[in-house]
Amino acid sequence: MKAIIDADSFAFRAAYANDVFTACANADYLLNTALDEVDAKSYELYLSGRDNFRYKAFPEYKAHRYDKPRPQWEQAVKRHLIDQWGAEVIDGIEGDDACGIKHNKDTIVIHQDKDLNQLAGWHLNFVKHEKYHVTSEEADRYFWYQLLVGDPADGIKGASGIGKIKAERLLHDLRTNQEMYEAVRYCFSCDEEMDMNAQCVYIWRKENDNWRNLIGT
Repeated sequence: MKAIIDADSFAFRAAYANDVFTACANADYLLNTALDEVDAKSYELYLSGRDNFRYKAFPEYKAHRYDKPRPQWEQAVKRHLIDQWGAEVIDGIEGDDACGIKHNKDTIVIHQDKDLNQLAGWHLNFVKHEKYHVTSEEADRYFWYQLLVGDPADGIKGASGIGKIKAERLLHDLRTNQEMYEAVRYCFSCDEEMDMNAQCVYIWRKENDNWRNLIGT
């Protein structure tokens, strides 16, 4: 099985170290451990680059992170992943989207990001050492759930007055994307607000994807 790896998560976690040598060694250890856990025969790593389209949809996307210090050796670790592990830097979209595009029934996604639970198939949370499978219905439902509750880590507010419990109750008995779309739509003040949030939380599953492909529009 091929491993599709969200390299951003590995770089960020490994970069908390006293020196660059240790940071790069951390990355090697984390990656080798994860690959051993899933018995991967091959792998691909993806790093987020420049010009993420989400900033155009929502200029405040991740804006609250600007003033927060990043791990000192993060960029050095990313360069190490490029030079030593063949990581590919993806411009225009995020590394998560690249993982979604490349993921299929014959691959496993390695990450620690809950957003990637929008992808059906096999997953490994490399921090929790947890391997699990997401069905197509679970993957779609997670997108609609994430759209409702938002993502404070990325500055996405979601639907006003809808928390995790309300979102789970709203979606619980719904089975199709059309049903979930109609239920979620009425929780937003307008279609434009919903579309902005949806563009930010939706993880691409194919080239030039759009969340509206879930409902055929």
